[in-house]
Amino acid sequence: MSRRREPRLELNLEVKVWGMDRHGKPFLQNARTLDVTKLGARLLGVDCVTLGETIGIQNADRKARFKVVWIGRENTPKAGQIGVHCLEPDKEVFGSQSQSSAEEPDFLHATALESEFEITRKARPPR
Repeated sequence: MSRRREPRLELNLEVKVWGMDRHGKPFLQNARTLDVTKLGARLLGVDCVTLGETIGIQNADRKARFKVVWIGRENTPKAGQIGVHCLEPDKEVFGSQSQSSAEEPDFLHATALESEFEITRKARPPR
């Protein structure tokens, strides 16, 4: 049985990430989400941060501050990945409750196994 509080949705989004790197210098780079929840995400392509660091993440015109809660270890399948948790829960960076776009996930009705394709297919009107 999973200990997760929220379902994870496989969602591949390009996001901008910024903050301070492990050497105390500012960085700005692009990354991709692998999966998301309402309050967090697993990112690929951010390898310059430290555990516990606060970073900013932007998806389109939505952005918020996140805390790095885990970092994938070298020589493991999760190398190059980080897990983040939103520090501003009132801001939804990866989706919204209003379903204004077919690309936004519906966190209220999603199951842990739904893919981006299934979410998009549900949001489109029948032809």
